[in-house]
Amino acid sequence: MGWRKSGVRKGKRGRGKWTQRGGERIRETEGWDGGEDREINEELGLRIKQIGEELKEGEKESTEARRRGWWDEECGDKRKEVWKVLRKWRKEGGSGEEYRKLRGEYKLLCKRKKEEENGRWLREAQEARTEGEVWQIVNRERKCWKGINEMIKMEEWKGHFMRLLGGVEGKVVRGGVKRILGEEEGEIDRGELKRVIERLKKGKASGADGVPNEVWKLGGERIEEWAWRFCNRVWRGEGWPEQWKDGVIVPLVKKGGGERVEEYRGVTLMPTLYKVYVGVLTGRLKEEMEEKAMLPP
Repeated sequence: MGWRKSGVRKGKRGRGKWTQRGGERIRETEGWDGGEDREINEELGLRIKQIGEELKEGEKESTEARRRGWWDEECGDKRKEVWKVLRKWRKEGGSGEEYRKLRGEYKLLCKRKKEEENGRWLREAQEARTEGEVWQIVNRERKCWKGINEMIKMEEWKGHFMRLLGGVEGKVVRGGVKRILGEEEGEIDRGELKRVIERLKKGKASGADGVPNEVWKLGGERIEEWAWRFCNRVWRGEGWPEQWKDGVIVPLVKKGGGERVEEYRGVTLMPTLYKVYVGVLTGRLKEEMEEKAMLPP
């Protein structure tokens, strides 16, 4: 196992957008049911790349939808159908019942599209607010978010956080030794991982790999099964992913006006799959301590 702090994030970063269609494309991609023949870092790197491509595609699709607004091809086709029936009614006469029926359907369609658009904008506004606050850590005392002072140089950030971390640039403990599991050290159960994933919150800031919690929460059974098998490979000691050794430090104003680097504290953002794995281990440790009455009453 190991970790190292890597980089300082000084502003918002586009993390792409996870969509239902993106999840379907991921699940249709070959190889999610395998991967054990690849080295652990190669396998994780491949999956992160695939997920990243879908996140970019999802952001592109979302941007195009915002440009179009609520009106789409379905609305256009329905309106053409209404006008066609109207012209026929005016030309041939009759009760106009078909026209009134289609016009009612057209109005209901437009109303539904508008409501969906308003709901999407509301969700995006909520997500953007959460992303900007980073892990919903809000400076409640000041009732506002204080931006990062762009005049502070990277060397100052590095020195400041090195001092906070004990004067070292990073701490890395090399792993990768095969583990021999004892009788009580069974592999990670699918249910254990599922419970941790269910507790993940949407809209949280992602780590250096850019993979948000939504990938694991909304990715479906196939992606969840891959995550379960991958975490068991780590548990068995096949290696500790290099990506899991990197954390991105986000500076937050702690006191003062944020003019000096000493007025900031840091929040370290780790890869989301790493947090899932650690969540499983934390659950096991807590259960063990409770069984042995090691926790105070």
